[in-house]
Amino acid sequence: MSTDHINVDEVIVLLRRAGLIPDQWDVATIAGKASRWIADNLLELSEMAGWDAVDQAAHLAEFGSLAAVDFIEQCVIESGPAAAPWRELQARVDAGDFDDWSPVWVADRHVQGPVSPGAVRRDVQVGVYPPQVAMSLPSMLTADDHHHVGPRMSSTD
Repeated sequence: MSTDHINVDEVIVLLRRAGLIPDQWDVATIAGKASRWIADNLLELSEMAGWDAVDQAAHLAEFGSLAAVDFIEQCVIESGPAAAPWRELQARVDAGDFDDWSPVWVADRHVQGPVSPGAVRRDVQVGVYPPQVAMSLPSMLTADDHHHVGPRMSSTD
């Protein structure tokens, strides 16, 4: 299984998990759109060499995952086709049906030990968890804000 994109079979699994009928959707276009999003995020994450830990953590919080609600809105609904039941799906998005789902894609990351007293070096490994694994990971969402993924950077997020 590839770790740098979402394939058609994985999209079908995600659609079924959402209670959708894959035949009503343009699965190939959805997979392509999600995979381009992942590729863009991986490119962003690959450009952090030499950054301090705070900047890396902020960048990882922004580009280190593809939230389920974003996948549904940006990849599924926007890919259509027009005959797909996208209005009903948008109503579910608006009602928060996908807010507590784990991300459909998460960048593989690890934290290395302290490099000096009080300092922690955070590195990103290029790679991802496949959607089936990402969906089974414990949620990275905070209890008070299901739209925020990753560490809280400030109280105004």
